[in-house]
Amino acid sequence: MGGDESAGNKSELAKQHPNWFVSRYGKIKECILDLAIPEVKAHVEAEIIRVIER
Repeated sequence: MGGDESAGNKSELAKQHPNWFVSRYGKIKECILDLAIPEVKAHVEAEIIRVIER
């Protein structure tokens, strides 16, 4: 089971990793990041740490 988070549909993240988003019938659904994917979870955690350390 995973949570979710979002990113803008025109963001670099959405352009670089369209497979990181929740999809239904092969279409991205509202650019919601799928935190059940280990790479997505690691990316989000790294970004949170980066922001906190900044």
